[in-house]
Amino acid sequence: MESIQRHAPLSVFAVLLLMGCGKVESPEPQPGSVLAWQSGSRLRARVADAGDGAVGFLSWHDRKLDVDCAFLVADDGQERCLPVPQVTLTFEDPECQQAAISIDQRAPGSTDEWYAALPTALSACTAPAYSAAHVVDTTIVQAPYQLGSDGCVPSNAGDPSAVAVEIEAASHFVSGKQRTGATVVALAPKIRDAEDGASEVIAVIDVQKDELCGRYAADSGALRCVSGVSGSISSYFGDPTCTTKIAQGDGCGGTPRLVESFDPDDCSDSHLFAVGKSQSDGLYVGDGQSCTPASASDTGTGPFYAVGDEAFDQFPSVETTPSGSGRIVADRWGEQGRAISPSSGFTDTATGNPCVLRDFSGATRCGPAPADLAYAIRFSDSSCTVPIASWYGTLGWKSAVCERDRFKGPVPHYVFVRNADGSIGGQFHRVGRPLTGDVYKKDVTLGSCSLSPDPLAQYYEVGDAVDDTTFPALEERVE
Repeated sequence: MESIQRHAPLSVFAVLLLMGCGKVESPEPQPGSVLAWQSGSRLRARVADAGDGAVGFLSWHDRKLDVDCAFLVADDGQERCLPVPQVTLTFEDPECQQAAISIDQRAPGSTDEWYAALPTALSACTAPAYSAAHVVDTTIVQAPYQLGSDGCVPSNAGDPSAVAVEIEAASHFVSGKQRTGATVVALAPKIRDAEDGASEVIAVIDVQKDELCGRYAADSGALRCVSGVSGSISSYFGDPTCTTKIAQGDGCGGTPRLVESFDPDDCSDSHLFAVGKSQSDGLYVGDGQSCTPASASDTGTGPFYAVGDEAFDQFPSVETTPSGSGRIVADRWGEQGRAISPSSGFTDTATGNPCVLRDFSGATRCGPAPADLAYAIRFSDSSCTVPIASWYGTLGWKSAVCERDRFKGPVPHYVFVRNADGSIGGQFHRVGRPLTGDVYKKDVTLGSCSLSPDPLAQYYEVGDAVDDTTFPALEERVE
């Protein structure tokens, strides 16, 4: 039975960074490929250029407003490129008529006049609509109220310092519409065209199923574009020996067609299964020692379903189609050598792992991604002076680890060690040899050091410090 791993596309918000003008063409794709993006007259692409043809999309920049923006559903029902960041609205008055934004939510580098996107309603199962807020007066006000299910109520944040805002008309922002591009074999790009001529590939669609799909990998290296994963393996079983797994829906009303299952001891051993018939009774709970019928109160988080056959091979095959001939390549994927996916970040070919944009003393470099990075949050001595690398790998945090994109290797290459004096900052080090023995944690508030092993972690020595120039530099620019 072949295991699979999800290759999650990079979110726009994961790499929103920094602005220009002038007409700069997007990089040439492979013959027959689809342009990942194209700048328009008002929306210009903010990109990162690693050299040697490796260019990746970061975000849109609205030249008219001089702000970065991302497409969201606006309060007029249309997709529009609304300012980032997304923030929470508070109010000065108990009727929730005088809107404000906490000053802590200001976008980095903002001037006295800035914009933000405000969710008008939040739901776990539906995407919210957004309004755009415009800050024109930075006089500090107190805004201790918020809108909730019970109307205008005191804010959870107490009485935060805030600035008053004006709600902008949605028509002030560039709109866009989605379309499906030309089919290659079984797949086609989903493209958003903006009214100013800008365009962007935003997803890939399985044409036969007419569904968006995402890239998954088998342990053999086979890649497929999988759709319909909307459930998970529950903690319940369908038989009195607690051996038959049961699937669980996502709680949003739909019936899942596929579920993803992780091996309890190795999250890289992950499999996709079809979902069978509904099973609301005859459920059991087990703790490894006993297996007993589940009570109604236990199973209130359903619905539940039988688990069917493994389903990975039923989906269309895909292949990687990166661009760039240097150490850093820009990631995309598609069919028959033709790139049709969105711009998906960067890979450092020296490690085979993704890398992310990081600020190294004012220079942007492609540094370790979370999948390739441990943290020095424990110590090997009772004085808490010798930091060690904590790595959770396949021992814990299953879903987070298994969603890590294209991570290669049983342990990360790097560990981040914070400044010993507690100040902001630190330095990357190599990960050293495995460690066993006592593990300590420092209580910063009390200044104490005590035994505190984490049973989910693996520990390693902190190796030599890594010079910033180890990580390749990239140029950020607005086209």
